[in-house]
Amino acid sequence: MFSALLIGTNAALGQAVGIELPGLLHWAIVVPLVAMSTIMPSIGGWGVREALYASLLAGQPEAAVALSVLFGLLNMLLAAVGGVLAAMGESVGLPRLDRLRADGQSASETDPDR
Repeated sequence: MFSALLIGTNAALGQAVGIELPGLLHWAIVVPLVAMSTIMPSIGGWGVREALYASLLAGQPEAAVALSVLFGLLNMLLAAVGGVLAAMGESVGLPRLDRLRADGQSASETDPDR
């Protein structure tokens, strides 16, 4: 499911910056290659991701870099929202981590299948 969301997000952002690939199959090839490249030494994949997008989508390097920057900014925005929610914790209805751990341990003690 995560891969499908990743491919769909990149396809939508690509279309927004004017990259026209024939279909989702092409995005399904490009996106995993770019995702694997972000494990190379870098800070959050910045630079590596842009270079790979520009080389894989060589016909439109400016649009490819724009796509990569938009995708990186979207990731940062979503991480910031998650960080704010985690910091707010119980005030927004999230359970505390120690309570989750205790509930998990008690469930495993009473459920022999776990």
